[in-house]
Amino acid sequence: MCSRRAFADEEQAGTLMALSVYGSSQAVLFGKGLFMAVLLFALSLLIVPVYLVLMDVAVFAWGLLLLTLLSGTYGMAMAGTLLSALMAGARAQNGLLSILMLPVLLPILLPAIVLTAGCFTGDVNGSYLVGMFLYDAIMTIAASLLVDFFWYED
Repeated sequence: MCSRRAFADEEQAGTLMALSVYGSSQAVLFGKGLFMAVLLFALSLLIVPVYLVLMDVAVFAWGLLLLTLLSGTYGMAMAGTLLSALMAGARAQNGLLSILMLPVLLPILLPAIVLTAGCFTGDVNGSYLVGMFLYDAIMTIAASLLVDFFWYED
C-alpha cells in the first residue's frame, strides 16, 4: 500500500522536522490521508470498470457499489496514514507496518467484500455500509486524537 511511504519519505529526506515546525499535525495528517484517499479512489475507478468488462459481471446496485468504494478507500487511506505516521521513526518499517496493517484493515475489508458481492448478486444488506461509515468515523477521530502524541516530541 502506498500509504506506508506517507511519512517514511519525509523521515529519510530529513523534511519531517520542517513539517512538524511549520505545519500543524492535524493538517499534515489529514492532507496526506485525503491525498491517499483520492488516489486510491481514482485507482479503483480505473480498475473496477476493467474488472466488470473482463469478468462479464452485471451490477445491480451502482450507487451502493460507488459508496462502498468511497467508504472503503477512505478508511484504508486513513488507517494506513495513521499507522505510517506512527511508524515513521521505527527502524523496521516495512515488516512491522505490514503486520500491523492487516488487523487494522480487516474491519473495513470484510464488509467491503460482502457489499461488493451483494452489488453483483442483488442481495444487498445496508447494515454493512453503516459499519463501514462508522469505521471511517472512528479512524478519523482516532487519527485526530492520536496524531499529536507522536508528532510532537518533548
